[in-house]
Amino acid sequence: MLKGISPVISPDLIKVLMEMGHGDELVIADGNFPSASIAQRSLAPPAHPARTDCAGQVAGVVRADGLGCPVLVERFAFYERAKKAYAVLATSEMALYANIILKKGVIKA
Repeated sequence: MLKGISPVISPDLIKVLMEMGHGDELVIADGNFPSASIAQRSLAPPAHPARTDCAGQVAGVVRADGLGCPVLVERFAFYERAKKAYAVLATSEMALYANIILKKGVIKA
């Protein structure tokens, strides 16, 4: 048993996170995102919807800027980047364009 791990993080998600290398990306997708047709690896949705929030604003189609708040990315550019992602985690989030890409790596101090 793993202690201190949120029940929202499924065993499949933990496995994918462990398999990912530095620079690999994980898409956390809303319920409207075409996960099945885009994902190389698709994960089952967690028990709770995903929410993204930065400075009190709900993010749209986003990518991390590496330093702080997410920044907007055009819809089809996001799809192309998502096709290259290591995995897509499909959530049940119903907010429009509530998608985010996370990159695994080390932050330079």
